[in-house]
Amino acid sequence: MSQAYFCYSALIGDYDLPPNVIEPDPRIQYVLFADQLTAAPAPWTLVKVENYFRDRKITSGFLKSNPEMLFGHDARVVWLDGNARDIRIDRNRIDCWLAAAPVAVFRHRIRSTVADELVEVLRTGIEDDISSARLMAQMRADGFADDRGLSAAMLLIRDLADHRVRRADRQWWEAILSGARRDQISFDFALWSAGLVGASIDVDWRVPNPISTRIPHANDAGRALAPRAFSPEEIERRWRAFDFSTRRGLPANHPKPPYYRERWSVAAIEAIRDINAAVIASGNPLHGNCCYFHEQPISARTPPDPRLSWQRQVLRAASGAGCNALEIGFDAGHAAVVMLDANPLMHLTSIEGGSRSYAQPCAAIVGRRFAGRFSLRADQTKSPLAQIGAGTARQFDIIRIGGGPDGPDVADDFAWVMRHAAPGCCIVVDDAYLDPTEALIAAAIAAGQLRVAALPIPRAGENRVFFKTGPAPA
Repeated sequence: MSQAYFCYSALIGDYDLPPNVIEPDPRIQYVLFADQLTAAPAPWTLVKVENYFRDRKITSGFLKSNPEMLFGHDARVVWLDGNARDIRIDRNRIDCWLAAAPVAVFRHRIRSTVADELVEVLRTGIEDDISSARLMAQMRADGFADDRGLSAAMLLIRDLADHRVRRADRQWWEAILSGARRDQISFDFALWSAGLVGASIDVDWRVPNPISTRIPHANDAGRALAPRAFSPEEIERRWRAFDFSTRRGLPANHPKPPYYRERWSVAAIEAIRDINAAVIASGNPLHGNCCYFHEQPISARTPPDPRLSWQRQVLRAASGAGCNALEIGFDAGHAAVVMLDANPLMHLTSIEGGSRSYAQPCAAIVGRRFAGRFSLRADQTKSPLAQIGAGTARQFDIIRIGGGPDGPDVADDFAWVMRHAAPGCCIVVDDAYLDPTEALIAAAIAAGQLRVAALPIPRAGENRVFFKTGPAPA
């Protein structure tokens, strides 16, 4: 199968206006990730995202350095900074650039070393001295010689089919997340770490050229850091803190865990993309799940929200506890995809009350993607749990109880599990931070029905994992 080609950019906040493309190539898909736009001009396809991190440059860096999550493991992708204009890029030109190396990028032309770039960004207040000094120390300790020339990563072409490119992107994102928000500081180090030398795009980007025109950013607010008046410890916390300001309606005790560095398979990302498209086609808002918050605006290519990364990782860890699993509350199937992808030996039975019109189309997608390993039981008139006999219930190794604000429903599901799950069954409880659910859990532990599972990762608080330790009280 031939490779897909993508040209993409990100507009977080009102930092820039959508770039214009001169004579778009119909063989390229143009994708614009944005948190505030409601529409994008042709040829761009708008993908809805949110400002996941407190610093919008980190959110932009998340999208810039994680193209395999957005487009797959074998695409050819072109990144453009938001202040690029008059873009003239076709597939032939991309292939020509990538003929020399699987990465092609502008040379900087103003500065020639990372150290020189660091001096400038510290002078202008774009970078933080503690975080950048830590990164420079890591580069030197690893043996990176700062004599390779400096890249200007405002235009970046990558062939994701080359595993070294994906390795470099992971290293790059690690550096950005560590606080080195100016991605040019770490880009050449990331290439070097992956054993790569990028090809140089021999164009002077400082002036209008046959590829693009660079203009000043439309709004430089947020580009420079506020004067630092806090400790190195606070910097550590600050870079790792998420921005929940767009998530209205979250309870005050909603957990705010750190980012977990996930690894997504191609199958899982493609399944989630198809599920998102089915939800959009249904015309109904998305119910909250392990990939997106309740009624979060999404597009097919909206990446799984990194603010929920720990919830997904807890679910992955629990999915290794057995091979026969029951999910109470399928909804759109995002959690089902995470579970089935985490354990290739698992067979998952999901149940759904049938109130969501997108449940059946999404179940069909999960069934195709994980053929022979998934089944859905849905009933609009009564709880599908009534269809599962006590003997069948005791055969499940793992049971996931979908959470939510509907206290009576969760209480009924929880009580059913306490009655029917076999001792030793692994039980995952979503939204475990909600007061009614916390009360149910505390009562079950006090009654000797549950014990907390010791997972090799910190618990997120959004979902908790237990083992059934005894039968229900008579």
